[in-house]
Amino acid sequence: MRRNIPKAIAYFQRSTAGGHVVAPYYLGNIYFDGNGVPKDLVEAMRWYRVSAGRGWEDAQCSLGYAYFNGEGVRKNRRKSFEWCLRAARQGDTDAQCNVGYALHRGLGVEQDFVESLKWYHKAAAQGCEASMYSLGEAYRDGDGAEASIRRARFWFRKALEHGDEDAEKALRNLNDRKGSKS
Repeated sequence: MRRNIPKAIAYFQRSTAGGHVVAPYYLGNIYFDGNGVPKDLVEAMRWYRVSAGRGWEDAQCSLGYAYFNGEGVRKNRRKSFEWCLRAARQGDTDAQCNVGYALHRGLGVEQDFVESLKWYHKAAAQGCEASMYSLGEAYRDGDGAEASIRRARFWFRKALEHGDEDAEKALRNLNDRKGSKS
């Protein structure tokens, strides 16, 4: 299929002007990736903000990433957390994992191990291997729950089944621990 980026941009701009929720997100992606146009992260963030303001969780999560990494915006971990939280509350798996991570590490928000586990569980239930791995770490280390090698092993195995390559090493390290209890 042949792409006509200028035509797509015009279509997405008309749709955006008509109040479409997702069209500005697609415009943001075009500028973020430099797909048929010069890469322009500032312009991408402008379009993501429009879509995010209209409630599109993918745009909200993209803004969260941008603020976390300082891409097209000034790095701001608090804003990153706030945008990811909006998307997470709508069920966005990546955002749920990001919220769990921010809470676990205290990035842009006060550290809260118990709350981080809740978000990791929500994302893991939707198949997020990064959240499964993080749950393995949390149960291994006793962050937010009583330490449990059995539960850590369970989550590292789930992460491995879903393609997380680091989980294999984590499982080996668990098995190598002397005196590890289930």
